[in-house]
Amino acid sequence: MPDIPATVPSSAPPQLLQIERRQCVRYALDPNPRTRFLAQPGFQFSEGLLKDASAGGFCLVLDRPLAVGARLVVQLPGRRRGSTLSRSARVLRVEMDGAGQWLVGCQLTVRLSDEELRALISASQARF
Repeated sequence: MPDIPATVPSSAPPQLLQIERRQCVRYALDPNPRTRFLAQPGFQFSEGLLKDASAGGFCLVLDRPLAVGARLVVQLPGRRRGSTLSRSARVLRVEMDGAGQWLVGCQLTVRLSDEELRALISASQARF
């Protein structure tokens, strides 16, 4: 699954330009797997759902917002049942989803390899 740069014609409406800014193909994770993470400050464990993922980042669904710029260590589902892949990330955006939950967009410090991304997608689908 190679990274595909987003290209949008300059004549595209502003909404489309905003949507297509991503540099990596994003994959919806359905059902949304639970994941644990440590967030600065305090480095306390929290839990949320993975909404989607790409080689360069992911979106968490949380019960509370995180600060933009916060550093995380997240445990992504691994290749085998019960295994995890720990990665560091930074919160890029936070928005309320309308259902009392927060969508937290994060950028990984080191991109996932194609193999790691495939394993994440497969693991999330196989867990339920």
